[in-house]
Amino acid sequence: MKPAGALRRLLDHPRMGIIAAAVGTFFLLPSLGAGLAGDDYFHWLRATGALGFGSRLSLFNFFDGSPEAIAAVRDRGLAPWFAEEKLRLDFFRPLTGITHYVDYTVWPHAPWLMHAENLAINAALIFATAVLYRKLLAPRWVAGLAALLYALDVGHGFAGWVAGRNGILSAAFGVAAIAAHVRWRRDGWKAGAWLAPLLLALGLLAGEAAVATLAYFFAYALTLDRAALRARIFSLLPGLGVVGAWQALYRALGCGAFGSGLYLDPGRQPLLFLVEAPGRAIALLLGELALVPPEVYVFLGPRRPAFLAMAALFLACVLAVIAPLLYRSARARFFGLGALFSLVPVCATFPSGRLLLFVGVGAMGLVAEVAGRVFADGEATTSGFRERSLAWLWLGLHLLLAVPLLLVASVTPMLMASYTDRSATGLPTLPQLADRIVVVVNTPNLLPAIYRFVVPRNGVFPDHTRARVLSVSRHPVHVRRVDASTIDVSADDDLLGEVSSSLVRGDAFPMTVGEVTELPGMQTRVEEVTATGHPRRVTFHFDHPLEAKDFFWVGWQRARFVAITLPPVGEEIPLNE
Repeated sequence: MKPAGALRRLLDHPRMGIIAAAVGTFFLLPSLGAGLAGDDYFHWLRATGALGFGSRLSLFNFFDGSPEAIAAVRDRGLAPWFAEEKLRLDFFRPLTGITHYVDYTVWPHAPWLMHAENLAINAALIFATAVLYRKLLAPRWVAGLAALLYALDVGHGFAGWVAGRNGILSAAFGVAAIAAHVRWRRDGWKAGAWLAPLLLALGLLAGEAAVATLAYFFAYALTLDRAALRARIFSLLPGLGVVGAWQALYRALGCGAFGSGLYLDPGRQPLLFLVEAPGRAIALLLGELALVPPEVYVFLGPRRPAFLAMAALFLACVLAVIAPLLYRSARARFFGLGALFSLVPVCATFPSGRLLLFVGVGAMGLVAEVAGRVFADGEATTSGFRERSLAWLWLGLHLLLAVPLLLVASVTPMLMASYTDRSATGLPTLPQLADRIVVVVNTPNLLPAIYRFVVPRNGVFPDHTRARVLSVSRHPVHVRRVDASTIDVSADDDLLGEVSSSLVRGDAFPMTVGEVTELPGMQTRVEEVTATGHPRRVTFHFDHPLEAKDFFWVGWQRARFVAITLPPVGEEIPLNE
């Protein structure tokens, strides 16, 4: 038997959905030892009531837009002084929240079990996608190839992050809804008429990304549905009704985003969303088709236009190559439009591989369709050079390069936790800092500073521990002692120049000279700002002498956190040089 024939027989296997799910799970097994990282700690604190405010079931209510909530999280140190006063990052994900609540109250010290839950949900997502491919793609080996490509898609790597569960759970329900909708419209399966909206509703209760389910409903109506136009329009109404009801409830509960530069709410900031969405969409699509990490876009800053120009050129070349196939094949148009339409809702947040689960359904279906046309008989056909080259490029990327990327993504939480710990090696732990305020004068990344100096690894949150992050920059920062209780912190360019600071305050919310912020025991005053409204120099006044035992001073120096000693009055010390 020729190797090509053996591979086609495997891809044509009637249980290819199970095989693909098993393959995808195998490469995610390292995540079982990845532990907790980032938002996992917040969920733990919220679920156990250790935060002291907010419902224990509102695990995705980080900031609710009220001054009281901002004051509370600022006092704890979970938000810095510069956080927007009306900051709102409140997401309605009750179904996912319940699963996390069980995790952190029933088996809080078994992160491996939480990861195992994620892997099981991810396996179900892959299986549901394989069922959809088997229904739409022909011959069957092409459907099997699509299922295998999707199982190895790098977006699944974020199933290795416990807090990423909302993405895979919403996608699992969403893809199941698409499969039910297709069976209803294609085969006349009446149960699909009510099952698809029900599954869509469950997906929306798991996470906002499930809105992308509608993208495939619309794509099917435009490309594959052979019914009359009136019937196709009516087929969309149940899904639209579910999303409309969900959105009304979402708004009534006050959920959504505001004040952040990374999370945008199309309902509250439509113009800003329209400005930001195209760039984010291009970065996500490049990440899906060329495996360029979408996160790169976030950190490029002024180099983004050049990146987007090169990405747009690449995508235009791909479109030019597959244009004949899109013209001939309704299936290709369905998968292509589904992938494009599903980009819209995920552009509400910063580009990340974790957002590609819905996009990948269409993209991997399209890649398999291209490969199926090029290798129609198990050998390369007489397709043009460009089509053959693109098919080989995509198969090489998504069957070979995707595997190490998937493995790395699956242990990202472990790498994040390791980085956070190593960056503070030698410093006291939180129990040793009881009854003290940890003042982080400068940090290159906001989140590791918060989770290292506010939330310890074992999930215990001492009420008597507080933290204050003063600046977020990788560039030199200068600390000048003004008097016994006051310091002046300045930078040559920007005190909040790193991307992570925009999580809690976007560029659409500039600061002004003279702006004062009050925190318990500390007052800030902006002395100078940049052209974009970021603070360049800020005065920090504390309510008692800075040498008091209440304070523990930390700075970022030589690529790690170190304990620092403040200079005498009138003198200055540099940090991060």
